[in-house]
Amino acid sequence: DLPTTARRLRARVRARLTHLLLAGGDTERRALLGALLLGARDAALDEVDDTFRRVGLSHLLAISGLHVGVLAGATALLLRWRGRRSRRHGVIIIAVIASYLLLVDVRMPVVRAGLMSIAACAGLVAGRHYHAGSLLSACVIGILLWRPDELHNPGFQLSVLVVLGLLELVPDVRRRWFGRRDPLLASAWRIVLLEPLKTGAAVSIVAWLVALPLVMQHFGMITPLAPALGLVAVPLTALALTGALARLLVNAIAPGAEWLLMIVDLPAAALAAFARLADDLPGATILVTPPGIPWTIAAMALIAVGLRITWSRRRVIVAVVLATAMIGWFVTTQDTTPRAALRIDMLDVGDGSCYVVRTGGRAIMFDAGSATDPRVARRRLVPALRALGVRRLDAIIVSHANVDHFGAVLDLADALPVGVVQVSPQMSALARAGDQRDAAARLFDGLAARSVPVTTAACGRETVVGPSRWTWLHPPDDASFDAVNDASLVLRIAVSGRTVLLCGDIQRRAMLALLEREPSLRADVIELPHHGSFHDVAAAFVTGLDPRIVLQSTGPRRLRPDRWATLLADTERLITARDGASWVEIDADGSTRVGRFRRPD
Repeated sequence: DLPTTARRLRARVRARLTHLLLAGGDTERRALLGALLLGARDAALDEVDDTFRRVGLSHLLAISGLHVGVLAGATALLLRWRGRRSRRHGVIIIAVIASYLLLVDVRMPVVRAGLMSIAACAGLVAGRHYHAGSLLSACVIGILLWRPDELHNPGFQLSVLVVLGLLELVPDVRRRWFGRRDPLLASAWRIVLLEPLKTGAAVSIVAWLVALPLVMQHFGMITPLAPALGLVAVPLTALALTGALARLLVNAIAPGAEWLLMIVDLPAAALAAFARLADDLPGATILVTPPGIPWTIAAMALIAVGLRITWSRRRVIVAVVLATAMIGWFVTTQDTTPRAALRIDMLDVGDGSCYVVRTGGRAIMFDAGSATDPRVARRRLVPALRALGVRRLDAIIVSHANVDHFGAVLDLADALPVGVVQVSPQMSALARAGDQRDAAARLFDGLAARSVPVTTAACGRETVVGPSRWTWLHPPDDASFDAVNDASLVLRIAVSGRTVLLCGDIQRRAMLALLEREPSLRADVIELPHHGSFHDVAAAFVTGLDPRIVLQSTGPRRLRPDRWATLLADTERLITARDGASWVEIDADGSTRVGRFRRPD
């Protein structure tokens, strides 16, 4: 960690640069430039970030070797313009890169790129040349000694693997696939345009192929257009970075010169427009279930060997056989339908709720929101759904009109197909009567804009979903409540002789009314009402249900102290704040199983 004085200086300089970079111009464009140059993340960037991710170009928005290279290259060009190359230039470039590393958010790709660039410049100063592979190895060892847990970071894995692939495989691919370069026989247009295009194609193809298995494993997607898109997007990114540096100068020298800002912002605008255009192309993104670590390692090894060896007829035959085996193996990993009659996954969203119920080949989400993380869909829910193999939500049920139960719905609808959103009559009336500032009204407007239908759940209605029967127990259609929580939907799911009760945030009045209508109500698995808020009526309600398994989605606050500990001491209780994401399975014979995915501290 930096000393306090250094941290203050860093914050002051960064704030000044941020002001110069983001003054004037379009909001989205400013956010894009802030991400490209300083690693700043802003809500205005979310839509562009999602677009880049879907087409396989999200790495361009994360500061990495490309960004450090552009900065070092721009510095070198300025120095060459001032005179011949000297060892002093290496010292200046080292100082520029080191200063940049201190200013941007510390992420391993930029640290790795910065250290490699500094080491290369140190070689220039010392009059020695270091092998790039040796520099990469030294940087990786240093980073892992500093932060060993980076070994499990997808960004670190991809960064190191792609750079290693570029260093070791691009020369062979360039020569074998696109022919040797012969500057003596080449015309001017070949030297200036065609040869760099061939090299760029080799780089793009190698980077995509090397990263593909890891991207499938960590992010559950294939972006088949990414190699071709990179040929355009990478130069645009380099130009946008150069434009960002020019923007700093413009705002420092001529503040308020909007026409100059429009000129230097053109590459960034073109980059965002290109990503949106690519996102509209068919097949830009293919969602898959992560195939597993053994398949991923085998695929990476085969790709590396395939790009490195010299091909013969016998090797082609062997490659076809191995590729067929790998495809067959991959297909077997894509069937993630639970073998149980019903499975509930309680996802960890902090202070909020999100349950994924899968039965009969359908996936239905009960609530989706968090009071502590407004970006919970992008950060947790979408990755979790991909890991579970859920590529489509047949329905999202919103228990009631609190943001910690529906705040992630629109982001989910942007990320994957959603069949229908189901709400209570009370929430529907509230949303349709509210003004545009009301969160529920904005939800309905957003769903309409995305062509996602909204229906209401009628109390007493039963629906058969595969082997299970779903019954809405609360609230009565014409009931009104002083507290929004008491209007929460209560859903009973019966399957294989077992009963599941999802309760939303019902409080005293709703609990008493529900027990009055259903005096013999029992459940084997229950959602602890209102995230586990404890009071006398809640204690009597839960005790009367006589559950075997209790699900509690909550942040750590309700565990200090844990007022349910004594009452539920003999009951299996899964708590997201303690256990992370958890699951319950009910088999066809009625047997139950539970599991936990403990979140690391």
